[in-house]
Amino acid sequence: MIHERSMKIKMQFLLFTAVFAILFLFTPRFALAFEAELVDITPEAQDISDQLGGGDIPENIALFGFITTIDTAYTATFSVSECPVMVVTPGADLSEDDSWSCDTDSKELIVPFTAKELLDVDKDLPEGSTSTMIAFAPATEPGTDGPPEEMRGGWMSTNISEWELIPPSEDAPYFGYKLTGPEGTEGFFHMFIPNAIIELLSEFSGKELIVEDLAVFNGDAQASMEIEEVTGGALVKINLTFASNSTVIESQGSKSITKELTVREQLDVSLAAKKTSLKQGEKTTIYGWAKDAKKGEKVVIYRKLKGQKKFTKFMVVKTDKNGYFSKKLNPAKTATYRAEYKKEKSDTVEIVVKSKKK
Repeated sequence: MIHERSMKIKMQFLLFTAVFAILFLFTPRFALAFEAELVDITPEAQDISDQLGGGDIPENIALFGFITTIDTAYTATFSVSECPVMVVTPGADLSEDDSWSCDTDSKELIVPFTAKELLDVDKDLPEGSTSTMIAFAPATEPGTDGPPEEMRGGWMSTNISEWELIPPSEDAPYFGYKLTGPEGTEGFFHMFIPNAIIELLSEFSGKELIVEDLAVFNGDAQASMEIEEVTGGALVKINLTFASNSTVIESQGSKSITKELTVREQLDVSLAAKKTSLKQGEKTTIYGWAKDAKKGEKVVIYRKLKGQKKFTKFMVVKTDKNGYFSKKLNPAKTATYRAEYKKEKSDTVEIVVKSKKK
């Protein structure tokens, strides 16, 4: 579950007689003013920032919008009242080698980026064009909404327009973003995590964590170990499919899928399924990781069919050199599954098999 300390940005793009009306909805609001002004963007791009949502924008978040050319590299320069701690770029990708910088004396913020197609809102743009948004914010006080000081230098880039920051807290020692996209959309999620955030997670969890101890979670399920240690922190680079077995939100007559992507301490043993709702005859894959396991170690999968009271041994799978294991299934009935490694048990996963209509 997403805790209440979050910063949400939702973008909807509407085309009226070749004029883009862009509405941003932000909750919650902030009290402190944060000022920013565009100085330059090269190569030239159409600035649509003045068409943003006006009074709906929190005072301590700066938001700029541009019509850009897909896969073209740009550099945007801003004058800010104080250097931000984080940058978010829907419709653009940042580089871990040259992401963004801010001079604390001159208060000049520079954001190099490569424009990427914003998949869920760019249908009416000219071919080859996309909408790129750049959002940034200063640090907030501990215990308040928004990014903590430990996020300084952090960033997230994606081709999904609706996002929500999930800051860490003592009650929720994890960090990440909530992304919402139309059902069937395939997107990317790239995030740089400063070392200070990892240290803060260590403080909250009561354990000294390093990059190798972390995993990417989708909701409460461990979903990926694609976290790379880089200079100054860690980098997450994963692709997303907004499938209907995730949280579903009905929006304007169509289905939107929400993914809650966070980085937190990896589990001793995890289990997840690529699809948890199947038609008769449809296949899925269960997968997971056994922490610190070497290649060839055994993980036992237990199963409890719907209506049964106890789990029974179902199969044995073996880990690869990274502790990863997987198995394709063609289940005939709804069942709940659990993995066990060296007496450590995973959370359960239910796979629902829908009956054929008569």
